[in-house]
Amino acid sequence: GNIGRCTSFGSSFPRTVSIQSVHSAPPQLPSACDPNRAMHSTFARVVQTEKTVMLNNRVFERLQKLGQGSFATVWEAQEVPNGRGRTVWPLRAALALKVSMPANPQMFDACVLEAEILQQLSASLPEKVVAARRVPEYIAHGITRAMDSAPTVFIAMSKLDGIPLDQWLYGVNENVLKTMSMAKLLDGPLPGGQLATRDLEGACATAAALLSQMAPVFAALGSVAFHRDVSAHNFLVKADTAGSEQFSLLDFGLAVRSSSWRSEHRRKDIAGDPRYFTPAAWMLIVHGLDFMEAFPDTSLMRQYTQRVDEFSFGVLILEVIFALWQGPAGERGFTEAERGVLEGLQQAWRSFWSSAVGLFQNFHAEGPGAARDVLATAFAASGHLEKLTTLCSALRTVSKSVQQQKRLAASVFDAAVELIDPRGMASWQDLPRQINNAIPCSGKHPQSANKGTVPQHGADMAEIPRALVTTAASPHRASLLESNLSWAAIGMTRKLLDVAWTRVVPCRNSKLVLC
Repeated sequence: GNIGRCTSFGSSFPRTVSIQSVHSAPPQLPSACDPNRAMHSTFARVVQTEKTVMLNNRVFERLQKLGQGSFATVWEAQEVPNGRGRTVWPLRAALALKVSMPANPQMFDACVLEAEILQQLSASLPEKVVAARRVPEYIAHGITRAMDSAPTVFIAMSKLDGIPLDQWLYGVNENVLKTMSMAKLLDGPLPGGQLATRDLEGACATAAALLSQMAPVFAALGSVAFHRDVSAHNFLVKADTAGSEQFSLLDFGLAVRSSSWRSEHRRKDIAGDPRYFTPAAWMLIVHGLDFMEAFPDTSLMRQYTQRVDEFSFGVLILEVIFALWQGPAGERGFTEAERGVLEGLQQAWRSFWSSAVGLFQNFHAEGPGAARDVLATAFAASGHLEKLTTLCSALRTVSKSVQQQKRLAASVFDAAVELIDPRGMASWQDLPRQINNAIPCSGKHPQSANKGTVPQHGADMAEIPRALVTTAASPHRASLLESNLSWAAIGMTRKLLDVAWTRVVPCRNSKLVLC
């Protein structure tokens, strides 16, 4: 059955690695009144009892534990009267209360930033999007500080319903995906999921719904922060009463402020799920910051510093399509040449995705301590960047080929390639409009092969705030140099392997060709 989730909690699995020396002494935790904290004035007064927590005169009763990790516990909660007279706001039920005890300053900052992002996002999102429950709605947060112990960060938020998107697609939990063979991941059998259950139009319609529903969230989020952990595990999906899929995004624990990321990326961790890493993130891991800043193709670093969520979301869109799609053999109404183009696209995706999952599984199998040489070798041998270029080319070819027969599919492919291409320029505002224009004027929506009506795409379209459209540099072929890197791991927020780089030794002379 469906489960409720709000955000992530601590885990023993590595999620990021500090860019600083792992042997350096950590600085002191900032005080709650530190002027460098952007929203310190919003810290709520916290009063705890055995079963309740009061945040700024709002009392939340803990009902049951939803999950626990290495530094945080998430509780199902409900709001109750504060016992001080009439409450001027309606009491909220179906809430989640996250209680974090960060062990170091970096984790403390991440916990507080998560609360601040949810607060600003709830304030900036249009009311229609908030009502659709696309992200956890911020309720309150606060911090307690004892003289001889670590601070505790409390965040009260709405509890989202649904199941993780990866579990919905594949019918297995995230731990199984860490070791599953690519043959089984691509072709099954995976009877508990949605693998190969839809035709091309049906699969693309579900992906279009995901894009249309979440674009307003990312457009609003971009003015506040970059999520940096966009992955199938961090989306929830549920079917509404009409049978349409509804999506929501959670886990802002690795987010960074978008206003300062262009400078802070030099000293911040590379973080997230490696399967959805930008090309520049992999190159930073293998070759280092100095190399990338001198790299002729500036579009790669532009993507990492300005469009990191776009890339990961584009990969996710394609993952949804190719997991749901039955494949070209079952398609009707195509010529032999068109079917061949579709087969080429499927092969390009499988090649790219096998490379991404292989790198992820390699790191997990070896562990952070032994992964530096293994990862550098695996990355060099994978041809991952060349496979991305091939995938982009195949997407554009198929879009032109099927534009007359499958307008929606062509538009989704165009949107996906704009998201994953380092030269992509489309904003979060542009892409859903493109999808909406491809929906038939009759208002009828495509049907999936086996699952009936697919979701409405345009429901959230009018709510998208203005987003910036960035410029892109032209691509450039160049040689890459291999390097060594040092690794460390810290317990972070969920049981999915994620990596980041620390320090880089000067490059050596072995080469890897970039497409």
